[in-house]
Amino acid sequence: MKNLIIVCSLFVCSLAFANNSIRPSKKVKQELRTKIIKLLSSDKPIVNSDVTTTVDFMINDKNEIVIVNVHSDIKEITAYVKRKLNYKTINTASENKGKVYQLPITFIKQ
Repeated sequence: MKNLIIVCSLFVCSLAFANNSIRPSKKVKQELRTKIIKLLSSDKPIVNSDVTTTVDFMINDKNEIVIVNVHSDIKEITAYVKRKLNYKTINTASENKGKVYQLPITFIKQ
């Protein structure tokens, strides 16, 4: 009986650690957001209507933006965001490194 309790507790603990998925931080600091928007400002894609997407990203140890996910069904938007941001160097505080952030971005019809 004692062995069964130990096995069950190990199983529950392993499930808890296996479910350690990436959870994005709630807010991107305004300074970091401004720098990212500046990187995206040139050569904007042409869209037929206003499109809002969310970008999950992190800053690595080399101060590079690493795109984790772009939540968009439009391939051109996804490719544009990745081309403009992925592995671009950005100066940021050391506390921003290693965290996954979510940034909502709206592309406005022109």
